[in-house]
Amino acid sequence: MMSKFKFPVAFASLEHINFRLFWSVQLISLIGIWMQITASGWLVYDLTNSKFYLGVINAFGGLPILFLSPFGGIIADHFNRKKLLVFTQIAFSSGAFLIGILISMKLISFWALVAVAVAGGIVNAIDSPSRMAFIVELIEKRSLGNAIALNSLGFNIARVIGPALAGYLVGAIGIEVCFYVIEISFILANLTSSIL
Repeated sequence: MMSKFKFPVAFASLEHINFRLFWSVQLISLIGIWMQITASGWLVYDLTNSKFYLGVINAFGGLPILFLSPFGGIIADHFNRKKLLVFTQIAFSSGAFLIGILISMKLISFWALVAVAVAGGIVNAIDSPSRMAFIVELIEKRSLGNAIALNSLGFNIARVIGPALAGYLVGAIGIEVCFYVIEISFILANLTSSIL
């Protein structure tokens, strides 16, 4: 469905109401992902005071994406992409909530963060290809190039806002609350995704 409002040519695909809603929701989700990456790194450094372990946590989060993304693409081709995206948002939200609870209970450890990072990397290997493939279902073929460009723009916006927001929240209200805010971002994205 097309919007009556005319967007500038660079944002023309946002005239499609479903794509505009999806793009907004995914922006919130991607900001949450970058917030979690930043806050997890901060927490690792607080727990270990080690630059080495900071690199280790990032490696554990990134390796599943590197090796499993091709399989994530196969999964995205064989299953309902909308349901996959709802599942990934629930999984991301659960990881943030678990970390927040572990911090609250004073049970947080480096290895718990590694487990959440690995699980998040596996989920991200499914989420990214599903997200890219889902765009095709929301937009006319003639607007696809613009939609892909806007999707990349959203990723880069989130890459700037997410770490900055995480740093601000950790400094202003503490790392524990930061993870609960991250969880809420995934819940909001999930609730909105489910109506597409």
